[in-house]
Amino acid sequence: MTEKEARSELRAETGTETLPPEPDREPTEAAQPTEAARGAEDDAWWSGMGPVGGAVLIVLGSVGALFLFLGPWQPDDHLGIAFGFAKVVAVGLVVAGTTLLSRRRGTDGADGEEA
Repeated sequence: MTEKEARSELRAETGTETLPPEPDREPTEAAQPTEAARGAEDDAWWSGMGPVGGAVLIVLGSVGALFLFLGPWQPDDHLGIAFGFAKVVAVGLVVAGTTLLSRRRGTDGADGEEA
């Protein structure tokens, strides 16, 4: 007798649609989430910097871009480098802004746990 037939007989006897309880299963190592499954290794390089790290990135990107535009060479020659500095400033703004916003809301980190 298959499991499906046993369930249909149980339903016919009791007149309900409940399923029989499953036997107790011990948790295996594969069933428990690992650090890789939770995304611990997928974090970006800038994810744990905080507002001070964000401010440092903003200052470094701004100083680098300013150095390119005020240097002895033509700014048009180094637009790719200027774009890189702009990305550093943008990452700094995101890091500082989200950290300060999470502190204002009273949460600590991306998990949404109360501080």
